[in-house]
Amino acid sequence: MAGSAMTFEYHDTGTVKKVVIDWTSDDVTLGVAGNTKKISGFLLKGVTDPDAGSAPAANYDIVLTDPVGGNILDCCGDDLVDRHTANTESVDFLIAGTGLAERPCVDDIITVTVTNCGAGNNIGRIVLYWMGST
Repeated sequence: MAGSAMTFEYHDTGTVKKVVIDWTSDDVTLGVAGNTKKISGFLLKGVTDPDAGSAPAANYDIVLTDPVGGNILDCCGDDLVDRHTANTESVDFLIAGTGLAERPCVDDIITVTVTNCGAGNNIGRIVLYWMGST
């Protein structure tokens, strides 16, 4: 997407790992997308933080997909859609309907897509936590 940018900073030593994703949306397409390196393990949590000066529009969306386009968080009781325009929000990724603390399993490159950001080059941060070997 022209005018957009997404960077990935990995903190992947130890048992619980994280990737900090900073993004700027395109002022024409109102979104941005990028790919993580291969992540292997169980997704634990996602934190979203809109920029105070150039926040995305209310209810902007973040979707995590696998290499064939499947939504990784479809099985969860909560996901990363309808994010707040001003507040930092945290979501625990728990598989819905199991009654257990089961987490979505990944072993792929994840495509991170942010949409519905509103006019302008809006800015935000996503932090994804996982437990695993990569």
